Amino acid sequence: MNLFDPPGRPFGYTWLEERTKIEDHVLRRTKHQIPLYDMRVQFRVQKIQDRLHKYDPTFRERQAKWNAEQAARPKTEMMELTQAELEHLADLFAGANDPLSASIGEKARIALGTVA
Repeated sequence: MNLFDPPGRPFGYTWLEERTKIEDHVLRRTKHQIPLYDMRVQFRVQKIQDRLHKYDPTFRERQAKWNAEQAARPKTEMMELTQAELEHLADLFAGANDPLSASIGEKARIALGTVA
């Protein structure tokens, strides 16, 4: 079980939910002879929780995997404009007084193929 919070839940919700289930289990095993706030219970719960997630990938490992996936993506995929975006640019910069804006509009019209 990973400890990622489901959408719509506060940060740390899944971790706390799991911890509460482990606390209930430890207290049932000790037949409530030790109060919940006793540090022995808390240390035992932490030990169990650490053991459950011993082989989970660390944040560093997950980040390295994500970076490798992003590096493998083609750069053109991230930089291509859609048809709607090009049309919006052409409309937005049509008849612009600024030379830079006029150049952007002209390039958008050329990319659309509307300029003969």
